[in-house]
Amino acid sequence: MADLDRLEQLNRLREAGALTGDEFEREKVRLLAAKGLKPLQKWYPLVAALLVAGAAALAFFLLPLLQRNKEAAMTTSSVEAGSVAQRPGSSAASNEQFSDDKTSRNLLAFATSEEVIGLNPAYLEKKFGIPREKGITDLTFDVGGCRISYGFEKNEVTSFQTDVGLHCQPSLRGLTITPQTTYAQLKERGAWGDYVASCLTDCGNAADPTIDLTYPGSRATAFIGVTYSGGYRQVSTALDLWEKAVRRQQGLKEFDLPENYDAFSCVSKPPREVASLLGRVKVTSIRVSREVNKVC
Repeated sequence: MADLDRLEQLNRLREAGALTGDEFEREKVRLLAAKGLKPLQKWYPLVAALLVAGAAALAFFLLPLLQRNKEAAMTTSSVEAGSVAQRPGSSAASNEQFSDDKTSRNLLAFATSEEVIGLNPAYLEKKFGIPREKGITDLTFDVGGCRISYGFEKNEVTSFQTDVGLHCQPSLRGLTITPQTTYAQLKERGAWGDYVASCLTDCGNAADPTIDLTYPGSRATAFIGVTYSGGYRQVSTALDLWEKAVRRQQGLKEFDLPENYDAFSCVSKPPREVASLLGRVKVTSIRVSREVNKVC
């Protein structure tokens, strides 16, 4: 207790101005040393210096790491934000895709409409861009998933044709033609269409014979006709059946050569059993052309 009293007395003397700060510290050190105690105060500057140095070292190593983590987090957030913006379900991507699809559909609707008949071929190039193929009397473009070939004479488009498929489903006269569209469905919409066989026997041409569903041009359609085709494989049975029917009409046996091949070329109005088979044929291509009551 005497030691504490002595310390209090020294402190009062310091506060009263009788002792300077240095004198107070020296007396306090002497008093504690006499008791075998070491003053903690003299270690304070060293401890503080060590703490400052440790903090500086820690900051030197940790700050760059923290900065890299921050930058990585910002990059990840930007990428995720961009992914969300481009995700099919996001509003921005959906709106952009919808706009592109609508433009493509509108362009295809025009490209496969009867409006192109009579246009200048140069206008098609301006409208559809660089053609895939360009000849003296024809142009071919890729439009809306369809490869469309246009024929022209004297700088006027006179026809176009395109195949029908999964990615090419043109609309024509109010009906979208898909790979599932049948001749029967077309006949239901326009009963005046007629089946026309290109050749029934001894065709001798490079192309396979076909049976098309044709709607010849007339004054009501500005003399623009439409032909739907299903290809040889679908109509081969109907061709054989139709040939046999014509041979019976001509009094010819199976292997007799006809004197007049006109009865077997560009034939229309098939027998009922042939027409029944043709109703199942699915459209694989269409052709639109300017013609006057022309079927072949």
